[in-house]
Amino acid sequence: MALRVCRFGCASVKKINREDSLKKHFGILIFILWLAPSVRALEQKSLSEKLGEDYLSGQISRTLYLAYHLIAAENPEKLPAAYRNCPITHDICSTLRGGEARAHLDSASGAEKSLLAAALSRPDVSRLPLRLISPKGNFCLHFTTAGSDSATEAFVAEAARTFDYVYDLLIHEMGYHPPPDDLGGGGTPQLDVYIMQFSLYGETRFEQSVPGSNGQRYTSFIIIDNDFFGSAFKTQGVDALHVTAAHEFFHMVQGGYRYFPSTSMDSRFLFEASSVWFEEVAFDEVNDYLQYVQTFLNYPSNPFHVFSNTTYGLGLYMIMLEKRHHRNTIRRIWQGLYDQEPLPAWNAALAHDGEQIGLSLAHFAVWNGFTAGHADTVKFYPEADLYPPLTTKEKAVFMSTLVIEGNASELVTQYYCIEVPMGGVLQITPSLKRPADWMYSVAVYDPAKSDSYKITAGNGRQIVGPLSPGSELQLAITNISWPTFSYARNAQSFTFTLSAAFEQPSAEEGIYALSPAPFVPARDQFMQIQFILASAEETVTLYILSENGRKLIERELHGLPPGANCYFWDGRDANGLIVPSGIYLCHLRSDNKSWPLRKFAVMQ
Repeated sequence: MALRVCRFGCASVKKINREDSLKKHFGILIFILWLAPSVRALEQKSLSEKLGEDYLSGQISRTLYLAYHLIAAENPEKLPAAYRNCPITHDICSTLRGGEARAHLDSASGAEKSLLAAALSRPDVSRLPLRLISPKGNFCLHFTTAGSDSATEAFVAEAARTFDYVYDLLIHEMGYHPPPDDLGGGGTPQLDVYIMQFSLYGETRFEQSVPGSNGQRYTSFIIIDNDFFGSAFKTQGVDALHVTAAHEFFHMVQGGYRYFPSTSMDSRFLFEASSVWFEEVAFDEVNDYLQYVQTFLNYPSNPFHVFSNTTYGLGLYMIMLEKRHHRNTIRRIWQGLYDQEPLPAWNAALAHDGEQIGLSLAHFAVWNGFTAGHADTVKFYPEADLYPPLTTKEKAVFMSTLVIEGNASELVTQYYCIEVPMGGVLQITPSLKRPADWMYSVAVYDPAKSDSYKITAGNGRQIVGPLSPGSELQLAITNISWPTFSYARNAQSFTFTLSAAFEQPSAEEGIYALSPAPFVPARDQFMQIQFILASAEETVTLYILSENGRKLIERELHGLPPGANCYFWDGRDANGLIVPSGIYLCHLRSDNKSWPLRKFAVMQ
C-alpha cells in the first residue's frame, strides 16, 4: 500500500517509555539528513523532519510528537502555526504510529494527554454525517457528499462492496477470526469505516482493549481517503481503494489476535508483511506491492525482525510461505501470536510444515536470487519476472581461490555475487565459531544448464559444479540465531573460502554432523542435525531417542531436496520439556530407507 511505508519518520513502538532509546533512533534520522546533498538545506523541512528535530532538541514532548503526526493526517489545519506550512510527506506509517500513540496515552498527562486522546478519537459525526451499511451487513461506512471530505456515492458503494469482499475472503474462506466487536462505538453494530480527506491511504486505529485480554487485543476502526487521487498516490482510484481495504482490514483482524505494543519483542514486521501479502491474495492484478519489493531487493540485509523501510517488502516472504507450504501457514503464525512472542509463534507455525525459522530464511535467500533475468515463476515467486535483481553486498571473481569475510547479526542475510569465468568445480568451506548459528545457500546461474541451488548448515562444506565457463554464483550467508530482544545487534564474523576442486565427490547418505557437540540447550538454543540425501525425498521422519531407545520426539520433514539438509532441535521432548543431561540417539527414516543412528550428548 503506497505511502504506508514508515521510512525515516517512524519511531520504535517497543519500550515506549524509554525516551533515550527513541531519541537514539531519531539521532540516526538527523544524521542521515545532515549527509544529504547541500541543496536539501535550501528546501523546506517536511513535517516529519521538523517534528523529529524538535523532539530531539526537547522543544516538544513524545506526546506532542505523536499527536501532531495524527493531527497532520486528519486535520492538518489544526496543527500549531510552526508546523502548519511544513510539507506532509508520506513517510508516516499511520496504523503503527497510531498504535504507538494509543499505547503511550496512559503515560501522558494534562493538556497534552487531552490533545493526544482527541487525535485518537473517531471522526466527528458532524464531519461525516451520512452512513451506508455494506450489502452483507459487515460494515458501516461514514461519509459526506459535501466539502473537502466529499466522496461520490459510486465510490462509497464500491468501498462497501470491497470491504465485504475482503471480509468474506479473510474470515469465511481463509479461516481467520473476525475482528473484535467494538460494542457500537460508531453508533451501529457494524465495523466502522470512515471515508474522508486523509493525508495517507488509510489507517486502522486501535481504540479499546478487549475485556479480559489484559491489553493484548484491541477493537479498532478504519479511516481511508475519499478518492485516492493526486500526485502523492502511487496507486490511484479504485485500485488504491481495493488494496487499502485489504491491507487495513487485515490490520483490524490482527488487532483481535494481538495488539502489537503488547509483545515484548517488536512484532510490527509480522503485521506489515502479512498485510502486504493479503493485498496480493485479494487483488493480485493491482501489484501495488512492487514498490516495496524494489526497496527490499535493493537493501536485503536488514535484520528480518527489525522494523525498517524494507519491512513492507517482507510481503515477499509471506508469498514464499504460501507457495512452499500453504496460506494456512500464515494463519498459524497469527494463531500462535495470540499467546506467544513473535519468534516462537512464527517457528511453531513452520514446525507444522516440517520446517523452522533458520531453514525458512535460507530458502527465502534462495528465492530472492531468482528474480529479474533469473526469474523462474514456476519454482519461485509467481511474479518474479516483474522484480528487480537483488543487490548484493559485494561482487567478486573466482579464479583459483577466493576468501570472503564479513559479519552478520541475528536474522541477517549477507549476499555475495561471484563470477566464475573459467567454470569448473568449486569447494566452499565455511569457518564459523558457532556453526549452529548459521546456514548458507548457493544459487547457481550456469549459462549452459538450468539454474539450481544448494542449502547447507553450519561448517558443512559444499561442492558446486561442474560449472560451465561464464557461470555465476550467489552466496547467501544467514545468521539464524534468535535475538534476545528486538534491536539486538550481536554481529558474528564469518569466513568462507572458495577453492578449486577436481571432481564432485559422492557423499555418503545419512546424518553427517550434529552441532554443537555437546548440545547445551540453555546456551545454544538449537542443535543442528545435518544430513545428506542422495535423491529428493517427499517425506523423511526424524526421531530423537533416549539411549535405551525410548522415543522422545518424531518429526516429519517434507519436500527435501537431494544433497545437504538440516533440522534444528530445541532440546525438548514431545511434551515440550527440556530433556535432562545424557546420551541420546538421532535416527532418520523414509518410506523405503533407513539411515544409521547417530549418538550425541546433551548437557544442562
